[in-house]
Amino acid sequence: MKEKREKKKKTNRKKRWIILSVLLAVLLILVIGGIHIYRHNQKTIDAILLANQQGEDGLEQKHRELTEKFHETILALPDSNTEILNERDHRKLKEGELTPEQTEELFEEAKKRAEETNSEQSESSAAKYTDVDELIEEFYVLKAKYLTGLDTLIRQGKNEWRSKPSSEKTLTARFQMAQKCIGWGTALEAECDAEMNALLAKLETALIANGQDTSLVDEIRSIYEEEKQVKRAMLIEEYYPK
Repeated sequence: MKEKREKKKKTNRKKRWIILSVLLAVLLILVIGGIHIYRHNQKTIDAILLANQQGEDGLEQKHRELTEKFHETILALPDSNTEILNERDHRKLKEGELTPEQTEELFEEAKKRAEETNSEQSESSAAKYTDVDELIEEFYVLKAKYLTGLDTLIRQGKNEWRSKPSSEKTLTARFQMAQKCIGWGTALEAECDAEMNALLAKLETALIANGQDTSLVDEIRSIYEEEKQVKRAMLIEEYYPK
């Protein structure tokens, strides 16, 4: 009888340990999952707060200021030859409404103008298209690619929503559609981040090779991150269900 009681106690202790282990494992999964969800959604939460703080007009103003700042910072890179760009080029680049193809065409025309001018000037005064100018073009093409891709996702989301029967256009469905679009945007952002980081690394390598200050790399990165956050807030202000 005593052996049976001891055996039963051992069995119960083993069961309790198994149950405790399972509970700890579940808790660990929930904590890790919670951290992942928090990190994934924190940018959206911050953007919602920013949208509430700034409002539509404030966000538009902030977006214009950052676009101007990006333009001025990029063109301030050492050894860049901004003379190849005319007033119309500067305006179009600052407006940020060009496609990647249009951006490439703009720089190609600028290069041709520079070449035509060079043929009429001495070597010392000629306006040359430098390696830094190539990098500047890449920055603008990447920006156009991201913005164009974002516009494509917005159209895709609108078309998908319009195709739903009226009976399915509930508030819950609107939130689900908004979250789906945010997911698309997050994937696009990850692609853009990877390309931007590679481009910034290339710029940093070029600056170091020429013995120049690399602080502009951090400044461009900071502007880029802020531009994304403001753009995210603008989209939430315009499209997120209220």
